[in-house]
Amino acid sequence: MHRHSQTRISPRKASLGPAIDNLLEPLFRRDAFLGGYEEKTLTAIMAVAKKHGVNKILAEPNFGGGMFTALLKSVAQKTYPCTVEDAEWTQVRKEERIIDTLEPVLNQHRLVVCPSVIESDYNSVSDRAGERAPAYRLFYQMTRMVKERGALAFDDRVDAFAGAVAYFVKQMAKDTDRAVNEHKDKALDEQLKKFMQGVLGTGGANHQLRSRAGSRKT
Repeated sequence: MHRHSQTRISPRKASLGPAIDNLLEPLFRRDAFLGGYEEKTLTAIMAVAKKHGVNKILAEPNFGGGMFTALLKSVAQKTYPCTVEDAEWTQVRKEERIIDTLEPVLNQHRLVVCPSVIESDYNSVSDRAGERAPAYRLFYQMTRMVKERGALAFDDRVDAFAGAVAYFVKQMAKDTDRAVNEHKDKALDEQLKKFMQGVLGTGGANHQLRSRAGSRKT
């Protein structure tokens, strides 16, 4: 999660996905809550959002038919007004979507994680017993995800994480496209300016030649 940013939530277990405002800045918060629709869980999610100044929360649309988003909006109005909406619907198989989203970012070393996040993720299952306890950790899921269907028994945290990353990758792409278009517009303006100066003869020998030609005609 990053301040003044977006949070993605997987309502199956209300996994609060890390929101990244700039992929070059650190990931400094991850949370998960047991239960999805309970008032206690929804209020806890909004408390975290308020603490870190989150201004947008995206919830998975493929669970509950939008019920989770509607309930969270209601709690947000009472506790911490911010944008709550469904994330984009995708038909791509989950495992493929997660790998295709995270792999480029990780390969390019564009994700920085605060040590405190790793520590809190490791300790997040301290109250769980048994061999399956580590499977609930974000980094356990992220380092063991493959493209085969049903690759992990639990993938709520890495799924929410990938959704947050995908959102900001898309936003950064829009910013890049905008910068490219602005550069093209500026270059075109300069070319048009030079062209008009040449056509209208606004200075230099060309202007003098036009003036003389005009004098002869009169």
